[in-house]
Amino acid sequence: MNVEPLSSSAVATVLNYICPLNASLPPHILSKPLLQRHHFLHLTPDNPLHYLAWPPHDDDLLDHLDISEQASSFSVRYSADNQYIIAHARVTPQSSHHPGIRLVFLWDPEQSSWQYHNLAPMPFPKDSHSALSDAIAIHQSSCDFLPDSLNVVVDGDDNDNSYWNSYSQKGDDSPPALDTKPGHHLNSEDAYWAQYATVQGSGDSTFPSPLPNKQTFSQGDGGTNRRVIVACNELQQNAAELYNPLNPPSPNSLSRRLTLVSSRPDPPQLLDDSPPSDSDTPSPHAPSTEVEITPNPQTVTAELQEALRDSIKGIYGLWFAGQQGKNTDEARGLFLTLVRQALDESAI
Repeated sequence: MNVEPLSSSAVATVLNYICPLNASLPPHILSKPLLQRHHFLHLTPDNPLHYLAWPPHDDDLLDHLDISEQASSFSVRYSADNQYIIAHARVTPQSSHHPGIRLVFLWDPEQSSWQYHNLAPMPFPKDSHSALSDAIAIHQSSCDFLPDSLNVVVDGDDNDNSYWNSYSQKGDDSPPALDTKPGHHLNSEDAYWAQYATVQGSGDSTFPSPLPNKQTFSQGDGGTNRRVIVACNELQQNAAELYNPLNPPSPNSLSRRLTLVSSRPDPPQLLDDSPPSDSDTPSPHAPSTEVEITPNPQTVTAELQEALRDSIKGIYGLWFAGQQGKNTDEARGLFLTLVRQALDESAI
């Protein structure tokens, strides 16, 4: 790489443009990063500090930029990184009020010239060198130069065919994986991209995530950890049986139902929380006198007989529905005979 030292004429040219800053600087003397900063941030000479310096330092930085007594030569030091070779030129001397100002230039390999990049206060960076060759060596050691691609000349007739045929070809060879082993160039581009090939624990990872640890619980008492299954009807005490009017209950079922009815607890009596009163006037909160109502035996007998008749009608209707080919009189006679036989066989 052929890099020329920063000349005093290049520094003086920039100073003539910025002292004072009356218009926009010519693009050919500005670095590409500075041009992009002006474009995307919409920076204009109306704000000279932001237009010339980034990041902007003290507001009075431009007040100390005085070129009335411009020196014929400037103190220059050089630094470098993996992208640029940088030159720093002191343009104002150090005083008791200010450390001084330096202009920063970037080397453009395409234009083969130094271009203005920034305005910053002194001192020089700690990693700067007085010799340009030292900065060039640092720049070359931190860069990983890629080989130039081969220029392949393709005939005009085969250009379109080769383009479309590339979509129909099936690639048997998979693309080579990135080398995950770090090379001797720790700052090289391959080492930068290789660190993304070792990502784990995400959806883009090429390595499977480890299996979760299975926790085993010790079995203490075998009887305590066993599940006991109990039918739901066994948990219900005195469960009521479903009543089916088409199927009269059996004597055992009827006896069980009567037992359940008689074993129901009496409802609790309401307690009187009102204080006792000696007045003869009845209190609205006092319980009323209970009147015992004795049912009429004749009424109860009539209701039972009515229920018995309804039951007999229902049983006869179901029985008669199954007697096909018999008239009503014959069916009634046979039904009465069956009823008499049932009463004779009954022990009641």
